[in-house]
Amino acid sequence: MPKLLRVVQPNTTENIYSFINRLTEENKYEANTWILKQAHIPNYYGPRNLLPWNFNFKHLIELTGLDLEQIGSLTFQKEFGYEGKEYELFNHLLYKEALMGKTCKVCPKCINEFGQNHKLWDIRFLLICPIHKNLLMSHCPSCKKAIPQYRRNFYKCACSSDIRTFLFKACY
Repeated sequence: MPKLLRVVQPNTTENIYSFINRLTEENKYEANTWILKQAHIPNYYGPRNLLPWNFNFKHLIELTGLDLEQIGSLTFQKEFGYEGKEYELFNHLLYKEALMGKTCKVCPKCINEFGQNHKLWDIRFLLICPIHKNLLMSHCPSCKKAIPQYRRNFYKCACSSDIRTFLFKACY
């Protein structure tokens, strides 16, 4: 398997899709489809489908040269008690049900400022951006559809609306 020419270091606050999108930009690819395909991550997967106990990160590790601990930091494997051997049933159920699926929530200000999806946004019951104190958005205001985790262009909805320009509701 070919390795990427340029690899960015994972940010401790970003989710795996954000990391893949930063890899896409760094390597000057038009879309993240090549990296997702090489990493064997189907486009219908979301954070709850990338459970460490049922998803093999081998291909993403080979592609980036990063280790499992670095890749695992983009998921909730440590927070939910998986350390590479066993997991508790309760943590497995919580992990599976508490995390977003193939759709996501975004903070337009964070996407604009930091160019990443925060890992915390993958938690279903988190509704407010802890940085900007505004409601996270789960639907595009233009087309009214749910915003997918997997987007050909990280900054745009499938309808081509720029996420960074979405108007949001402040909570303070």
